[in-house]
Amino acid sequence: MAFAASTHISSLDPTQSFHSTLTTSITLDAGRSDTGCSLHITHAFPPDVFVDPYELVDQHADDYAFNLTGLVDVELPVSAVPPEGQTLSLRLIYPKDQKVGSQISVQVPIHARYGAPSETRYHDIILSSPHVVWHCPGIQGSTDTNTETISIPLSTSDSLTLRIPVADPRHLSIVEPATAAAVLGAFLVLAYTFAVAATALRKTKSQKYID
Repeated sequence: MAFAASTHISSLDPTQSFHSTLTTSITLDAGRSDTGCSLHITHAFPPDVFVDPYELVDQHADDYAFNLTGLVDVELPVSAVPPEGQTLSLRLIYPKDQKVGSQISVQVPIHARYGAPSETRYHDIILSSPHVVWHCPGIQGSTDTNTETISIPLSTSDSLTLRIPVADPRHLSIVEPATAAAVLGAFLVLAYTFAVAATALRKTKSQKYID
């Protein structure tokens, strides 16, 4: 059973965090008696956010199969990644006996990269709504064997915005020297500790030889 007049809507929770969940809810409004159809969602993410494929395998293997393209490196800031971002394609796994008016909710955990400094101390990441479609086989007995693609429209055009904190560039003149000083101080403490330990070890060995 596939549904021709379905609609979908997406939301973020939380909307102010480096780690959020993008939920797409698909309402099945009007039924039609095609069989063998599959439901697909495609997300095109900006470079400011990324999806961890290992997290999807661990947490959502029963919800969908997926294909992820684009850079996966989770440690890079947004300034060091390609501008095209990631594309995530989902093939949903769901009960085939869904009733008209029922809803399917699909969750994708997303993570924000560290953004460029800004005097506002925050950065808004605008996410585009996903593309949701049915893929249905050609009509049995017909000479046309091409797959039929049925787009599922948005039920609302509200944008998705994820807000993250960023550094204030006015503080860089203080933070950078302080960070360098802290790293140097830690190195000196470690060097002193190793020197003291080595001296104590040499004294212990010398005392053994004398005895």
